[in-house]
Amino acid sequence: MKTHRAVLRLSAIAGLALCGCATTPKTATEAIRNASNAVINAEDARAADYAAAEMRSAHEKLNAARALAAQITTDPNDPNRTKARWLAEEAAADAELADAKARKVRTQSVVRSLQPAPSAPIMPPAADLPVAPPPSVDLPVPDAPAPAPEVPAPESAPVPAAPTPDAPAAAPPATGV
Repeated sequence: MKTHRAVLRLSAIAGLALCGCATTPKTATEAIRNASNAVINAEDARAADYAAAEMRSAHEKLNAARALAAQITTDPNDPNRTKARWLAEEAAADAELADAKARKVRTQSVVRSLQPAPSAPIMPPAADLPVAPPPSVDLPVPDAPAPAPEVPAPESAPVPAAPTPDAPAAAPPATGV
């Protein structure tokens, strides 16, 4: 019972911590700061080596968000404010995706290095495999085998037909009394 309560408490604490980390920034400036940190973290993880497209997208969106943030007026309903925040959030997401892809590739590399090498190849190298002819080539058809010679049936006495259930029974043979 105590273990169950402890698990519930830890779950609640973890849930609150995740909610605190997942809150969206309230201003474009906060979003740009978060995106900048995400890009820096991805660059430190060398994510550009493994996910160049995502890193390029993150940089482009971050730069566009910074440019829009420079144009924000004091009007709280300025559309540039919302656009800059959205671009910064997308830049952060792209950087985090690039970082995740880089971690995946590095992890797969470590796993492969820890696996034992196979003792014998499962399949021969591709150069040793027979090559099928292209579909347009007419292949010669082998001659059909000659039919088997007819063997005459051995001569034997005729076999009487078995009575069928529908046929009347045969009369017993007559005796000469």
